[in-house]
Amino acid sequence: MAYDPENLAAGAGQRKAQAPVQSRQALEDLRVMAFFAMACKFEATRGARRRSLDNKKSAGGH
Repeated sequence: MAYDPENLAAGAGQRKAQAPVQSRQALEDLRVMAFFAMACKFEATRGARRRSLDNKKSAGGH
């Protein structure tokens, strides 16, 4: 194989063009994961408060 600077430059350019797409996909995955983590956290705390209020009401009503 002979040294071909054009082929080398083209290969490097392709790798550089692919890197932002991969990092963007990784960031989108992190955003989705963070959204669901926050949603689950809010549901867990909201559900715990509802149960404690429901338990007080049901204990006093029965």
